[in-house]
Amino acid sequence: MRYYFSLLLMLGLLSQTLKVLAVQDPSTIFQPSEPPDFWPPAQELVQKQIYLIAEIERAMLSPDPNQVRSVRGQLFLHTSSVDRLLKDYYQFPNVLCAPTATATFDDLPAVGSLSAEQVRVYCFLYTSTQKLDSLRPVLDHRLVMLDEVGEFVDRRRDPILGIPIVRSDISVPPTPRLSPLPDLPPAEPTLIGRTGKNAIADYVPPFPPALAFPVQANTSLLAAKTLLAQAQRNFPRGTEFIVPDEVSLSDPNNPYALYRAEVEPYNQFLSIPNTGIARILNAEFYRQDRDKLRNRLLPTTAERFSFPPLFKPFDGFTPRLEIQIADNNFQIVQRELNYGFMVDLGDIPLENIDSSFTDVSVFTQEFFLTYQPPNQLDPLQADRRRFITGKQQNFGLSEPILTEAPAVLNHTYLVRTIQFQLPEILLNGDRISLSQRRNLNALLETPSIDLLIAFRPVYRRQDGSYTVLWRVIKQFPDPQIQGLEKYVDFE
Repeated sequence: MRYYFSLLLMLGLLSQTLKVLAVQDPSTIFQPSEPPDFWPPAQELVQKQIYLIAEIERAMLSPDPNQVRSVRGQLFLHTSSVDRLLKDYYQFPNVLCAPTATATFDDLPAVGSLSAEQVRVYCFLYTSTQKLDSLRPVLDHRLVMLDEVGEFVDRRRDPILGIPIVRSDISVPPTPRLSPLPDLPPAEPTLIGRTGKNAIADYVPPFPPALAFPVQANTSLLAAKTLLAQAQRNFPRGTEFIVPDEVSLSDPNNPYALYRAEVEPYNQFLSIPNTGIARILNAEFYRQDRDKLRNRLLPTTAERFSFPPLFKPFDGFTPRLEIQIADNNFQIVQRELNYGFMVDLGDIPLENIDSSFTDVSVFTQEFFLTYQPPNQLDPLQADRRRFITGKQQNFGLSEPILTEAPAVLNHTYLVRTIQFQLPEILLNGDRISLSQRRNLNALLETPSIDLLIAFRPVYRRQDGSYTVLWRVIKQFPDPQIQGLEKYVDFE
């Protein structure tokens, strides 16, 4: 009896509950929770993967093991983030995104809350991440190799002073008092266009390693890029992605780029022949730290970003505006055998300057117009030293002519620049074989140019660089260097 009464009570409570639920909106009953919109998190992860690929490419060409460690950690975190997102929408991406005949996933239908386009992005993101994840052994191998390079450098150099380590536990026998004087070492050959002395005696900088891009890594990265490009095409129209320029994988953005607002006010001046506008950068930008390991297969900063050109190349030679900022001075760059000298003319418009300028003293004007560079190597190098130091000039001028002048906005500077393109056989110190002697004149050919130019700084940026207008005033006969065969090493 008691059991029968309890059963009736439970049936009554159940019927009341059903009546209440029947009154409510049936669409709100037992409705499963849907995952959030797929597009925003997918866009974020695709963008992060684009950046990660660029970072991996930089790390593969860098001798710094810390960059490899960094991208290895980023790869692990990114793979985990992609895996969490994908499993929020479908638990088995390896099954859904199994290889198809077309490899474009066009034949995949909508799945669950994902549309057909979202399923394709889902699979492209999954497959590209798998390609990147396969790079972990390559990164581990590169890290071991770079650690060995660092240990080799540390064994050769003091880790604090950065100079070669000299062992003090090797006993050296005393030199006899009456020992004969040693013979003087033979005279070293003349260095042309290269540094002849080091700041520290007997200092040998670390030899930069040559790091080629691994073939396996290149294949995986190229496949991941292709998959990401296909994924981007399936996003809704108007979705934007930032893809780093391929040149900027090893280089920063073009340092000579100008703002439109810097150029437009001078369009009329730039319509004059032999004129231009360019940026003059700080000297620190071009300096290469010799104590810092780098990949010698990659060009240096100065090689990647040569100075702004003045003319179109001819015979493989490009005259350039070789001027930099050093200690708030405009300074002519003395690269290889190139040299020159300058003077500040004051606030004079460039349009008012021609080959008969009269805004400097008669002696200075005559010197800028009549100076002739020597045609022999030794006198040429002597003139370079005179202009750099301002000593022993003997040019008959009341004040020395220098290679630099204080940087002042809206002042006009007159520059005489002499530039050469030295033959590679001299720069590299290569030996001339017997079979090459018949082509000696061609091997020693040295394109050159001698220009009188004027430039005027019109804008200074916060980093200390200047935007300048320049104009070629006069071109002198091309200087020649005779007797270069005396400095060639013959077999």
